[in-house]
Amino acid sequence: MLNAREHAYAFGPEAGSDYRPDDYVALRASRTILVDETHDVFGDGTCVIHAAPGHTPGHQVLLLTLPDQPVLLIGDAYYGTLDRIRRRVPVWNVDHAASFRSMERIERLAAEHGALLLIHHDPAATAAIPATRSRV
Repeated sequence: MLNAREHAYAFGPEAGSDYRPDDYVALRASRTILVDETHDVFGDGTCVIHAAPGHTPGHQVLLLTLPDQPVLLIGDAYYGTLDRIRRRVPVWNVDHAASFRSMERIERLAAEHGALLLIHHDPAATAAIPATRSRV
């Protein structure tokens, strides 16, 4: 599954220098489900993709409804806890205005679902995630 805007950008003439089409050439011929704003992966609300453009044209976040606590995996929407606190956007994001709108959406999703927000590039935030209990 891939955001439709991301797919169009990655394979289009405007792909930035940070996109290397040779790295994902097989994707062009692959069966790909293109998604837009929100996509419920399994149809039961446990795994929902939400659009969060800004870092890239089709950046997405993933809301997982786990038994102990919902988790929101945000990828590169924030690079660290201070970016979240200070509402900072890296200069390399493709669309700063969209980044700020996505931050609002992410915060709203986290609040609505009581989700733990997982910042991909923040080792301290990742280390603070409680260990899961085995359900076996």
